[in-house]
Amino acid sequence: FNNRIHKIIRNEYKLFSKSIQSQEQELFQLYESVRGSVIYISTITQTYNPFSLNLMDIPSLSGSGFVWEDGYIVTNNHVVSNQKDVLVTFVNPTSNLRESFKAVVIGGDKDKDIAVLQLSDKSKANSIPSISLGNSSYLKVGQFVIAIGNPFGLDQTLTSGIISGLGRQIKSPSGTIIFDMIQTDAAINPGNSGGPLLDSSGRVIGMNTAIYSPSGAFSGVGFAIPIDIMKVVVHSIIQKGSFTKPKTGLQLIGGTQAKLLGIENGVIVFNVASGSAAEIAGLRPVPRNAFSLNNNLQLADVILKANGKVVDSEADFLSVLYSKRPGDIIELDVKRLIGQNNEKQIKIS
Repeated sequence: FNNRIHKIIRNEYKLFSKSIQSQEQELFQLYESVRGSVIYISTITQTYNPFSLNLMDIPSLSGSGFVWEDGYIVTNNHVVSNQKDVLVTFVNPTSNLRESFKAVVIGGDKDKDIAVLQLSDKSKANSIPSISLGNSSYLKVGQFVIAIGNPFGLDQTLTSGIISGLGRQIKSPSGTIIFDMIQTDAAINPGNSGGPLLDSSGRVIGMNTAIYSPSGAFSGVGFAIPIDIMKVVVHSIIQKGSFTKPKTGLQLIGGTQAKLLGIENGVIVFNVASGSAAEIAGLRPVPRNAFSLNNNLQLADVILKANGKVVDSEADFLSVLYSKRPGDIIELDVKRLIGQNNEKQIKIS
């Protein structure tokens, strides 16, 4: 009887061991397929050479980034701060050697903390492989994720974990609230900023941006900007060469946060800036005394569509907004929850 038990245990262990080996092999392959697209970014400071007294470039602050498409590189705006020129280093997947090139910052958005770079020598763009872009609309808490970046200057570092929360809010370096952030327990440390957060298929679902930590080192809570919002901002910067954001005066809540408040379709109008186009158009924000006697949040307006496009997240709204120029009109289908519960169309300039 004991021999039979031991045999069963050995067989189970072999199956378990094969399963672990299979998972590890998949992780090996995923890492090899994407690591050539993850960039080490150094900002450049000029100083005098003490021997020749000539100016020379010295790499200083560092962070991460990844190749988007057509040789463009995406990172956090705070990684490149006010720099015009940076140094980017990647590992050539063929030779396995590090190669460095100068790149120029072509535009950025401080509020979303996104910047786009382009190699100064555009002929080198084809030598860096781009990375596959995923979708952040259907993410689930508990989903396996991988972060690759350059924490503390240790390039090509891989960490893994799960999505531990969705719909989080954090302040960008400009002080603006970024909604719908992805929370993960994959280790993110200084230097990881701007690196990709990947799903189990190696597709980018977000960009690692911030950590919550009293010490400044990783404490189990990291945040990434969703790829759906990134697509809107990055494509706008690439197409226009600079980022000009039409302002409506709206602050919205969508996605997971909206669903937690009982809104299955649409985005909640959370705040309307005084004197803004949204206020002039008649949009209503969440009232100041927003909590009812039973402690439920009282809502006012919910945007269902923008120019005929269904809006279920901030990214959906931004995709319509950022395709317009200042002065253009957007037609909104709005559901009003205070007073008469009805739907109406509002035009906003």
